[in-house]
Amino acid sequence: MTVNIEKQDNAAIIFVVGRLDSVTCSDLEDKTMRTIAEGDTNLVMELSDVPFISSAGLRVILLATKKVQGTGKLVLCGLKPQVHEIIEMAGFHNIIKIYTNLDDAKAAFG
Repeated sequence: MTVNIEKQDNAAIIFVVGRLDSVTCSDLEDKTMRTIAEGDTNLVMELSDVPFISSAGLRVILLATKKVQGTGKLVLCGLKPQVHEIIEMAGFHNIIKIYTNLDDAKAAFG
């Protein structure tokens, strides 16, 4: 799995490529928490190249969502159907906004 972060417009875009599971999610957690610590609290997690997400990956998303609460927000975009289904089964769609593409997700931050 690879994680690349780009600052675009009013948000930090977190591009994730590969499986997001207990073996790989520590890199995502480290880079996301570092980005938040640097003051970027408007986050877009772009997951179009993520074929699978485990409970460990869900934990990282929830942790980041809680960390930016009150100062910014985290949104998701580009979810493959199987990843979207897991996000919904976990109930995350009730607390995290999901967009179909990156442009729509970035627009959420004005």
